[in-house]
Amino acid sequence: MHESASPPPGHVPPPAVAPVGAPALLEQSLLALGDAPGVFSAAAARPAPPLAAAASLAMSCGALALGVNAIALVVAEPRMLSRYPAWFAAAVSAAALGAFASAWLAAGVILYASGLALGGRGDFSRGVQAATVLSILAPVQAAANALPWVWPLPALWAGWVAAGALTGLFGARRLAARTLCGLFAAAAVGVQAFARALSARAPDLAAAAEAARGQTRVEASLQAALPAVAAPPPGAPQAAAPAGVSGLDLVRTGADEPAAPESAAAFAPTAPAVPGAAPAAAPAALQAQARGAEMSAVGMLDAMTPMLSNPQVTARMTRAQKAQFLEMNAMIKQLRDEMASGRAVPPAEMSRRVARIQQLALSLMSAVAAPPAPAPPAPRSSGSR
Repeated sequence: MHESASPPPGHVPPPAVAPVGAPALLEQSLLALGDAPGVFSAAAARPAPPLAAAASLAMSCGALALGVNAIALVVAEPRMLSRYPAWFAAAVSAAALGAFASAWLAAGVILYASGLALGGRGDFSRGVQAATVLSILAPVQAAANALPWVWPLPALWAGWVAAGALTGLFGARRLAARTLCGLFAAAAVGVQAFARALSARAPDLAAAAEAARGQTRVEASLQAALPAVAAPPPGAPQAAAPAGVSGLDLVRTGADEPAAPESAAAFAPTAPAVPGAAPAAAPAALQAQARGAEMSAVGMLDAMTPMLSNPQVTARMTRAQKAQFLEMNAMIKQLRDEMASGRAVPPAEMSRRVARIQQLALSLMSAVAAPPAPAPPAPRSSGSR
């Protein structure tokens, strides 16, 4: 029988290597940002960090990134502090942290599957370890988003660190790992570029939506006001259109409108010749009807004026559009002054003014709802070939 070999006298077994904790994991993550292949190769000789330590470090980085984004949002839009209540901000923050935790675990799964697919070996805890190191770059990415040409760098940096994790922790092939992580980094940069383009268009999209809502309100108001002005009082005979004038001519405005008569009396219905018949309509009733239509139309147009006065909208107006805007405001002010002074406006004149205001309003609505024109290309210098 062979006896099992016993350790020589005086032999002391090496101490067991304890897994790294949260402070050591933070130090390891910071060092990996500068020497990812070497740091991960050394980390492969030690046990993987516990899940609790990795989760605490990852969520701390996520909370820091959320704080940086919140500060940038408040600096860009100071009214955000008073626009939403505190409970809403807390709910959004909790949802953002939950989304970050899901992204962290998903990154661990992707890194673990990629390491095995590229010929490496290891368990899922190594993928979580690599994802935790990458979470260090989340606050860096949040701070870089405010700079015009720096925002792609953290994603490219993360791709280089992830390639070092695949080769150091899993032993994957170096060229394949760097190619795969380069594709991941390029996809991340593309997603960020798309999100930045949407955020840049957000003010224009909001202005266009407000313009569409204002246009709907103005059209509904004018459709309700114009019949009340143009319609004769109950019981009055209908005025026939002049010979040679079509129905389209009666609704034209501006330059296309035919020459109007000097006063509304030219088309006023004549009184019936039957003895004892009541007059066609009282002038006071006509003026009261026209004034009510004026107040209705001007009230709805006043609701549209703050939207058109938005600097983000008026800044994109051309010189002709600004002239139309000033003309429309002048006509609204004239109507206000006439109503305040009590001066009566003939219904035909009121109809013409309201139709002109409608034409200007619809023209401006269509102009501000359109996307801004692309900037012309910069001229080439005479010395370039």
